[in-house]
Amino acid sequence: MPTRKHPAPAQRRQLVTGTLLDDDPQKTSRHLSELAEAVTDLDGTRSRRSSVTFDLKVGANVVNHGLGARPRGCSVSPTVADATFAWAMTAADARQATVSVLNVAQPGAGIEFWR
Repeated sequence: MPTRKHPAPAQRRQLVTGTLLDDDPQKTSRHLSELAEAVTDLDGTRSRRSSVTFDLKVGANVVNHGLGARPRGCSVSPTVADATFAWAMTAADARQATVSVLNVAQPGAGIEFWR
C-alpha cells in the first residue's frame, strides 16, 4: 500500500518588530497597523471550545453546547469503562448537538465541543 504524502503546515505571517528610534508619526502608524493586523489574524484562527457534563443514555441524546455556532466536532470522556461503548455526533445546529450512544450509558460524561 503506497504511503500518502501529507501537506506541510500552512505558514503564518509573522509580526515584524522594529525599534522606534524617533518620534516619526509614519513609523508609529505603520507599527500600530501591523500590530492591529496581527491581533485580527489571531482572533480569526482561534477555535472556540465548550465543555459540558451530561448524563448520556443509550440512544440519541440532545445536548446544549453553548457555542453559538454549529460545532465541527466533539469528544466524549466516558465514565464507565466498557469495550463495547461507542458514540457519534449525528446532528448539530447553532444551539444543540445530538450525541448518539451505543451499548453502555455514561452518567456524568464530559463532552467537549469545538468549532
